[in-house]
Amino acid sequence: MVGYNREDVAAELLFCLINGRRPMPFPVRRTGGTDVLMPVWDVPKAMLDACYPKFSEENYSERVDCSAVRRSSIYYMAHGLDALVPSMSLSLMTGVKQLMDQVNGWEQLEKVEGSPLMHTGYGDRDQQAELLERLARYFPSWNLAAAAAS
Repeated sequence: MVGYNREDVAAELLFCLINGRRPMPFPVRRTGGTDVLMPVWDVPKAMLDACYPKFSEENYSERVDCSAVRRSSIYYMAHGLDALVPSMSLSLMTGVKQLMDQVNGWEQLEKVEGSPLMHTGYGDRDQQAELLERLARYFPSWNLAAAAAS
């Protein structure tokens, strides 16, 4: 299980749609042989923070400021949807989920052999090989020969 809340799922969905990508499934996402559950996908972050204020305060204090402008902007948009119209993000997520279920349009994850990574379908084989090569020095136990053979 992961703690993706409403704004997290909305931000990921907006990122995919803005960038012309098929969205990842929610509230259940298959990753290899494991289902990842998002039990609070439709709960606003502010409500979760209010339930556990001490934990939330610690969590936010440990975060490093992000310089990824597009990522920050998309999260700002996700939070702003509900600020403009209550539950608008939930309407967007519910509508996209219904559409993706109907047209079988969800992005599927594929296992990257020799590693615990999952591939989203974006990037080509050369880019994947370059990434694996860079990560190999930090994860020497990965069997990258299997990845190269596939």
